[in-house]
Amino acid sequence: MSIKNSLFKFPDIFKKKSLDALTNSSTEFPLLDVESLCEEWRVAKIGEDDGKKNIPSSSTTSHGSNEQQIIASFSGVLTERKNQAISHVQDLDRQFGNMKLSEMVSQLNTFARNAKNSFEKVIQKAADKLQQSKSSYESFNKKYEKFKNENELEYEPHYPPSRVLLFSILFIEVLVETFFNFSFFKDVSEDYIIGGVITAFFLSLINVGVLGWFFGKNCFWYKNHVNNNKRLFGWSSFGVFIILAIVLNYFVANYRAIATKATVNETAFKFNEVFDNMFSLIHPLSLNDLFLFLIGFVAAIIAFVTSYNVDDNYPGYGKIHRQLQDIRQEYNETKNIIEEELDSIQKQQIRDVSKLSDDLRVNYNMSTSIIADEETYLLKLKNSHRYLEQTCNVCLRKYQENNESNRNKPKPKYFGKKYKFNDDLKIKNNLKENKNILKKASVYVDQIGVHLTNAKNEITNNYEAARDRFRVVENKNKLN
Repeated sequence: MSIKNSLFKFPDIFKKKSLDALTNSSTEFPLLDVESLCEEWRVAKIGEDDGKKNIPSSSTTSHGSNEQQIIASFSGVLTERKNQAISHVQDLDRQFGNMKLSEMVSQLNTFARNAKNSFEKVIQKAADKLQQSKSSYESFNKKYEKFKNENELEYEPHYPPSRVLLFSILFIEVLVETFFNFSFFKDVSEDYIIGGVITAFFLSLINVGVLGWFFGKNCFWYKNHVNNNKRLFGWSSFGVFIILAIVLNYFVANYRAIATKATVNETAFKFNEVFDNMFSLIHPLSLNDLFLFLIGFVAAIIAFVTSYNVDDNYPGYGKIHRQLQDIRQEYNETKNIIEEELDSIQKQQIRDVSKLSDDLRVNYNMSTSIIADEETYLLKLKNSHRYLEQTCNVCLRKYQENNESNRNKPKPKYFGKKYKFNDDLKIKNNLKENKNILKKASVYVDQIGVHLTNAKNEITNNYEAARDRFRVVENKNKLN
């Protein structure tokens, strides 16, 4: 009777539970009901049938075909299990390697020493920047002192700490004058309200911007210059300003007078009449015209005085002094940035080393669990190998006993001998090396609080040493 190997199949539930047991440390390896398995496989009946035929022969030294099929069924399970075991063990070894315990211990142990380079780089950068900033300051200071000497200046420049207020005054003055001018022009403009607004605003810009700002800020201050020609130019500009302010606003007053006449008489406005009236006063100026003249002239004077006081009275003195102060401010900001960078590095290193310490604890615990899982897995794999070998021998013995009892010839000599699988399921792994790594790491992790404190203290010492070096650099490049 020929029996196909497909008859000697293990129950699917057994295969599933076996694989689950290997990969789950809390699941026990399942046992087979050997008697039921032998009945399902009809091992006794097959043994009887082969025995009646004296199969296998008495002289054979190897298992018969049906025995080999039983062995093959168990060997197939073992082969499948070995392939799965190789993959699982490799995965566990890879997980352990990813924990990087040795690297983390080494990194934590040398963290402060390696991180010291960060402080040194900042100090080197500080030396370069402060030296460059000092050179720029000294170079410009020479230019500043030369300016003072050439212009015979012995006082420190005086100017508002912020010129925003004075510029705001000028802006408000433009708006206020525009409002008053509009009140005088709104009824006499050919373009009605829009024309009145445009005319009023244009006049304000001329009084404040052209006359007040130009002469007050850019011309009159030359009256203080050491050069006689420039001083004469400054005083002359004041006279020109007064004349232009009077002429402009007198022209505007006459312009309004002629425009009012044309509006009242409903006649065409003639521009040449404005110039004629300026000299002849054929059409006398009204009180509103005089007020318009006065408002424009006063606005020009106020803008002139305000513009003059925007900066130091000596031409260019305030500007060059501000440039010098900007370089000094840049020097101080460079110092502040370096100090903040040193503080930031210290705080960041403290955070980094604390995180590294926490990560090492976590990875150590995970590595311990991985090692335990791998040991459990390999032990279960070994036990399952032994159990399957024993179960295989029970099935073979069942076959051989029924075969022997039905033979009329002597049994083969191998009957009764225990069968051993050729494959002992030894899986190549890094368990021993990993346990050594874990053992070395445990010595460090057990005292990790002490190591962390030492690392933080060393970081602080590096930081304080860097601050001391920075003070030396700062004194070396100190501004006069």
